[in-house]
Amino acid sequence: MTDPELPERMAQLEKTIDASNTSKTKYADYSDSQKTLFMYYLQLKLLSAAASTTGQDWAKKLRNDPDFDIFEKNTNKTVRKGSQLQEEYKAHLIEFFDARVSDAVEERTKNFEGFTLKKKNNSS
Repeated sequence: MTDPELPERMAQLEKTIDASNTSKTKYADYSDSQKTLFMYYLQLKLLSAAASTTGQDWAKKLRNDPDFDIFEKNTNKTVRKGSQLQEEYKAHLIEFFDARVSDAVEERTKNFEGFTLKKKNNSS
């Protein structure tokens, strides 16, 4: 049994979402109201989620995993650039930190011998 006012509330929610979606550059940034509307159409209206890739993904995850929660933020899905540190530098850093403290200080001191910093470059 569903609430008789539910379709009217969902229609109002859809209008609110459409009115707030002014930026076309937001990809895969779905609000809770959009997710609620998706669940309404998927389960109560029995509409296919074939029109939307996101909807298809959510529908597939819901079918395969009943504990899947579309309201939970996917925090471990971050896109990161590859490392700029080459292998030789990684090996140097590992050796540097594994060495004794006095050796590390000595090596850093040796690397900065003759280093000068002009005053005009050090402006804040």
